[in-house]
Amino acid sequence: MIFVQGRPELFTRYVDRLPVGDVIPFYDDGAYHLFCLTPPAGSLFFPERLRTTWRHLRSPDLVHWEELPHALAPGSDGEVDRDGIWTGSVLRTDDGYHIFYTGHTLEGDTAQSVCHATSEDGITWSKDPLNPLSVPDLDRFEGKDWRDPFVFWNDSERCYWMLVSSRSLTLPAASRGVVAVQTSVDLKSWTPATVLYETFLTHCPECPEIFRLGDKWVMGYSRFTDRRGTVYRFADDPRGPWHCFGAEGIDGANWYAAKSLTAGDGRRLAFGWLPERNPVPSAGTGNWLWAGDLAVPRELGLVEGDQLGVRLPDDIDACVQGRVAYAAAGKAGQWAGEDEDGFAVQADGRFGFCVLRPTETAEHYIVSAVVSGAKDAAIVGLAVQTSDQLDRGLAVLWYPSEHSVRAIDLAAVRSEIANEYEKATTEYAPVAERYMLLTASGTVTLRVVVRGDLVEAFVADMTCLSYRLPSSEPGAVALLVQDGSARFSGLSWQHLSHGR
Repeated sequence: MIFVQGRPELFTRYVDRLPVGDVIPFYDDGAYHLFCLTPPAGSLFFPERLRTTWRHLRSPDLVHWEELPHALAPGSDGEVDRDGIWTGSVLRTDDGYHIFYTGHTLEGDTAQSVCHATSEDGITWSKDPLNPLSVPDLDRFEGKDWRDPFVFWNDSERCYWMLVSSRSLTLPAASRGVVAVQTSVDLKSWTPATVLYETFLTHCPECPEIFRLGDKWVMGYSRFTDRRGTVYRFADDPRGPWHCFGAEGIDGANWYAAKSLTAGDGRRLAFGWLPERNPVPSAGTGNWLWAGDLAVPRELGLVEGDQLGVRLPDDIDACVQGRVAYAAAGKAGQWAGEDEDGFAVQADGRFGFCVLRPTETAEHYIVSAVVSGAKDAAIVGLAVQTSDQLDRGLAVLWYPSEHSVRAIDLAAVRSEIANEYEKATTEYAPVAERYMLLTASGTVTLRVVVRGDLVEAFVADMTCLSYRLPSSEPGAVALLVQDGSARFSGLSWQHLSHGR
């Protein structure tokens, strides 16, 4: 979200339409700062797309943003950051502001190293002439990955910690991805790196961070192997041992490289990005690109006692621009109580649906509902950007007996081949899926943010399902239930200020 020409805008891109990569959030003196990796204009693939700069946004409230001068840009030939300024972290000390970042170069034997920059005002930055600050010990770590430094003050050990993403030389191949740690008392001299956390089926745990949440230490990192996405672990001590929550993450594969900050009011807010589709997909380049659009902020918290949860921050309500008018269209099943408070449905042994067709174009909006009385249903949920035939858009579905939620792309490819048994079996496969405990009350809240082709569905303050649809064509909302009953109460469909 950004404030432009007198009104709040919910942006999918910056004003110049450049894609957004990894986000480095920082809170300072009442303001939110987002430093974002930004690829060169027109670039699609490595190495050109990863020759990134650090752009800088600032906001007092998560809604009204201003763009500041770029913080960092790639260096010249012979410098360790000539081919990209990659992910890192920002902190403030008594002597000013510090950035620790990844310098990337295609020259020489060390492709990645940890570099340092300083600033007196947090806006104009100077690179440290002593860069690189840290390089991999090739006797203990692979030289391919040495990046994404996350620096913070560890009060219990009275020193700074720096987490680094790397690969071990001593562990089995399937578990070489590690989070390494170095310590310092002055941010200048650092101890040799040791392994803090070992992964499994993860080649490199990208963008690691550690923070406090309630009475727990939480570690977050992202992985591009074994169920891609951002995952979290918890511990009683930052040295570990690190354990899994009931669910590994709070979103699916499409929310990536998330990093977080602690706001002035104590909330922990996470920021990530959603990939854009490859305009020229191939076996070599895949269907998705690195970088895309900023996701809406997510508020992290502990729910159900000790599980990691996520909710849409209340700040987003400032972007609401009025109600979407709609009329109930096609339906199946026994529907009752069609009013502002909601809808009730009976669909025992069958599929029930009710299409809510807007009477005005709705491209950017939030639709919310509280689902109750659905314990006996096989599936219950809603679809957005859909049609009367439910043949496009995204369905957000809760499976109560399976303790899971799934996002289904309804625009499945349909074959003209007569023998459909021979077709590929990926039609209607989940594009995002999360495990979710049934709440004690048996109710589930749904808040789905739609920005054209981007959908982010927040479910029960416990999980989110994010996805980019094949098209940004506006559509209807549909309420869905299979084999059972449910009530959709508190139904709200509201316009959001939309980007350019």
